[in-house]
Amino acid sequence: MGKLYLSITWAIIITAALFPEFSRPRAEDSPGLTIVEADSTLSGLKDPLGISAGMRGGLYVADGMSGKVFKYAQGEDRVEFPVPERFNSIYPVDVVAESAPFVYVLDYSSGKVLRYDYRGAYLDVLISFDSFVPASISAGSGGSFILTDLENNSVMVLNPLLDIELEIEGYGWEKGFFNQPAGAAILRDGRLAVADTGNRRVQIFSSSGAFMSELASPDGDGFSSPRSICCDREGNIYVADPERGAVFIYSGSAEFSTMIDSYSGKKISPSAVTIDLEDRLYVADLASSSVLICRLVYPDNEP
Repeated sequence: MGKLYLSITWAIIITAALFPEFSRPRAEDSPGLTIVEADSTLSGLKDPLGISAGMRGGLYVADGMSGKVFKYAQGEDRVEFPVPERFNSIYPVDVVAESAPFVYVLDYSSGKVLRYDYRGAYLDVLISFDSFVPASISAGSGGSFILTDLENNSVMVLNPLLDIELEIEGYGWEKGFFNQPAGAAILRDGRLAVADTGNRRVQIFSSSGAFMSELASPDGDGFSSPRSICCDREGNIYVADPERGAVFIYSGSAEFSTMIDSYSGKKISPSAVTIDLEDRLYVADLASSSVLICRLVYPDNEP
């Protein structure tokens, strides 16, 4: 598995330019890690809970408390997704844009997954849940979806026809059980990582749903509220923990590597993470009501 190497370069999205120029890296205390900060600010977000990098480019943000979903794209004005006419309002908690040409919005208030085109035009309701309290939606392989359910303490993998391919459920603190799972992601090798938020841990399952392991505690304090997980092209795993105020980074072999816990000298509260095809890591930060960007540099693309 590849290992994070040389530098992580920070910037912050601004409305006029989604991808700002990165400054020259400067040395930091963490071995093999360099952070560069930009003096930019982002306005217009209140509660960024979910983010997704689109296959056609751009970044999509589910801004919970404002009831809005936004698209940011280089050289374009920010696009606000319309609320469907049949809904008075929505409370978007997550968004998936990796399944081009569609964008899927998880509406917590109605328990539905809304489908839009990548430009922001509303199309229809893709999924409607009855006894289900949705917490997150993410893209799997081949057009599949991964959903977490707070009501039933379960994680489901749906195939492109929306049939349930895999379901892991059950309340408890024992291995393989959950307490309010808030996020999940398919890793590079097909394993399933679940943010078991109420139990303050991240569990790893095989592609068939068998419990395999837990991510080791990043430090003596452990996780507080792991909420969002993603992985990069080298297999490194990123876990956003808003209560701990950090993004924890693990190697593909699940060894703790490093953590990101500040921006411009201020603490962060990361609610979501995602990575685009250009090796940019995006972090939704509740502390600053903004989305941060960093550039991931590996041995094969170091300057």
